[in-house]
Amino acid sequence: MKLNCSIDEVKRLTPQEAKKILDKDPEGAFQLLDVRQPREYESGHIPGAKLIPLGELEYRYGELDND
Repeated sequence: MKLNCSIDEVKRLTPQEAKKILDKDPEGAFQLLDVRQPREYESGHIPGAKLIPLGELEYRYGELDND
């Protein structure tokens, strides 16, 4: 199954920009998805980030919270 994307443009964030957004989200309204490989994730990641490698996202997107 192919994923449909309703985003026309992807904005890249610096680590500082991502931290700023997450710091303003104490209730956890945002999901942080890490699409790197497991080895990269294990070497360091933001606490609470969900690991789904990019190559697996098409098949594992159901693991994400739809809300």
